[in-house]
Amino acid sequence: MKIGYKITFLGTDLVLAVTLCVLTAMIIRQNLLAERLAAMAKEDVVQELMLADSNVINLLKTQNDTLLQDLEGQVNTSRMLLRKNGAPRLSEETVAWNAVNQVSKQETEIQLPKLLLGDEWIGKTDDFGTFSPVVDELTALTGTTCTIFQRMNDAGDMLRVATSVKKLDGKRAVGTYIPGSSPVARALVDGQTYRGRAFVVNDWYLTVYEPIKNPEGRIIGALYVGIKQTGVKALMDALRQTTVGKTGGLIVLGAEGRDEGKVIVSADPALAGKTLTGQKLPDGRDIYAEMIAKTKQNNGEPVNFSYSAAGKNGTPEPYLASASLFAPWGWTVIVSAPLSDYAARVQHITEELDGMRSWVLMLSGFFALVAVLASFLFSRTLSNPVQAVVGSLEELANGDTRRDPDQKLVARKDEIGILARSGVRLLLAQREKTAAAKAIARGDLDTKITPASDRDELGKALLEMLENLRGLVSEIRRSAEGIASSSHQVSAATQALSQGATQQAASLEEITSSLTEIGSQTQANAEHAVTANRYTSEASGNAVTGNDEMRRMLAAMSEINDTSRNIGSIIKVVDEIAFQTNLLALNAAVEAARAGTHGKGFAVVAEEVRNLAGRSAKAARETAQLIEGSIAQVQQGSTLSDRTAAQLEAISAAVAQAAEITEDIAKASSQQADGISQVNVGLAQIEQVTHQNTASAEQTAAAASELDGQARRLREAVSRFRMTDDRDGAAQWTNRNALPSSENQGEDDESGEPREREDGYASW
Repeated sequence: MKIGYKITFLGTDLVLAVTLCVLTAMIIRQNLLAERLAAMAKEDVVQELMLADSNVINLLKTQNDTLLQDLEGQVNTSRMLLRKNGAPRLSEETVAWNAVNQVSKQETEIQLPKLLLGDEWIGKTDDFGTFSPVVDELTALTGTTCTIFQRMNDAGDMLRVATSVKKLDGKRAVGTYIPGSSPVARALVDGQTYRGRAFVVNDWYLTVYEPIKNPEGRIIGALYVGIKQTGVKALMDALRQTTVGKTGGLIVLGAEGRDEGKVIVSADPALAGKTLTGQKLPDGRDIYAEMIAKTKQNNGEPVNFSYSAAGKNGTPEPYLASASLFAPWGWTVIVSAPLSDYAARVQHITEELDGMRSWVLMLSGFFALVAVLASFLFSRTLSNPVQAVVGSLEELANGDTRRDPDQKLVARKDEIGILARSGVRLLLAQREKTAAAKAIARGDLDTKITPASDRDELGKALLEMLENLRGLVSEIRRSAEGIASSSHQVSAATQALSQGATQQAASLEEITSSLTEIGSQTQANAEHAVTANRYTSEASGNAVTGNDEMRRMLAAMSEINDTSRNIGSIIKVVDEIAFQTNLLALNAAVEAARAGTHGKGFAVVAEEVRNLAGRSAKAARETAQLIEGSIAQVQQGSTLSDRTAAQLEAISAAVAQAAEITEDIAKASSQQADGISQVNVGLAQIEQVTHQNTASAEQTAAAASELDGQARRLREAVSRFRMTDDRDGAAQWTNRNALPSSENQGEDDESGEPREREDGYASW
């Protein structure tokens, strides 16, 4: 590929690479920014939902506190109404009741005493058209419900005998009772006032139950004041109108008991009273049951949820929700909104980012096109002169030096001008070396060659070739003249060599006869030396054997000495045993003496043992003395044996030295005999060679004549080379195969091998 195309492609690739990097980084950052914006938007939605949830919870707390304070005032009012109508007491007269458990709906027929207020019976009024004292008065004054209970039994069941609470059929809930197992009944039986949330007939109320006592202080009933949780219209309307985002809203579900999962408050009237738990989403989640369970676990703190549910057009879309438990009322407050309500925020920013990316793409494409055009124009201005220089260098590489350089390129001040000027210098040097080579080819060795620099290998090689050629021609001329003169000397030398060979043959015959006689005498001496060496070797062997026997005797003496020492140790042990035995005998005698007549026999035995111990000690001492004398004699014998062994070793060493000397004499005599035999053989060979030299001298004379003719032809061949002076400017040169001349005779070393001369070449 041409350099212009390379520059164009390189510039384009760099711009495109940078552009792609910028675009890639921008797209990655845009995607990251879009994801971050989506996360931020989602976080904003969650925060907004949590805020709305908290606001609802705070509203419910405020309403709950307000209602509880109102109930306290209404309890006081009901207590005043009760006193105004007379103190409650039980009559002797009874009345039959069909009591209905408000929880299980179980009916029970029962006879109870009439509950009187003063002297008037409350009655069994179940119709709201008939006035019922106290309860209707309080409801008319405050709008709250009121009930008077009568205790049914010791279990604490509380029967409604007068009430303003309605049943589902629109009548008063007279005849229904609270079972004694309920928290309300247990508190009343214990004489305590119950305040809080309670299930009344068929709905949940905020209530206050206060026990009613007779003059004797016995609990005979209870007074109730309550407000229905959903009975505050302003609160319910505020909850239903709560909105989040565009389409999000509020829904309140029951969180416990029979109302768990039941819709209590919703902006959609169609959902009122429905149970939403058990309805699973497309992904299999029972989201409302999950919300109720997690809000209970979180102790009233809000819990965030993310799920997919059907949107307006029926297709699933993501929803976000925040749920909290309002424990005083047993409500789970859920605020939810589809994520699409907040998508407009992210969509606007995403559109702006897409527009920015389009502008960046357009600008990148424009700059890439400009870069391609600039790279193309720049490559044209650079590649054309480079191609011109390359063409000239290719012609020069092919050996064509006829083309003149382009002066425009040479005159440039940049790197191309430097390259062109370098090509001009190369062209001139090539022309100069070509002219020199042609002159040398014509035989003109006076041509001058000057290297362009110290690194001009071709110039230095041509100069060295020219100098070597000059030296070679000069040396050949001198050698030719030397060969011509030496051929005459060789002829004369061969004649003298033939005469000397004849005289050598006569002298060799006399030397051979003398050496034969000397050889016979030397052979006899060698035989006698061998015999003496054999006798000496036998004597040396006997001396070594005697020395070995003496060493074994010394070892035996040493063992006897060690054994004697061991026996002495044993005798000492025996002596110690005798001493201990004597002590034991003495102790036995003492004990026998103490025993009196009973120990006489034992005393005799002890005396005998004592005598034996004394004799053993005496014998041990005598044996020890004998062994000590034996040890002394053994040591004396060992000393004499050591001296004898030393003498034998000295004799053995002397005999060994004599044997070595005799052996050396025998070997020297044998070698002399062999040497004389070899000398005889060498003399015979010299005689044969002398006869051959005589014949060779005649052949050498004929060769010298032929050599003279060849020397004349060599001078004629060298005469075609022209040199001003063979001695000035020509290097010394000696052919390795040339014969010695009168100028280099005596330069060889003693080995006859070629050695280095001062000019670096080998000489013979």
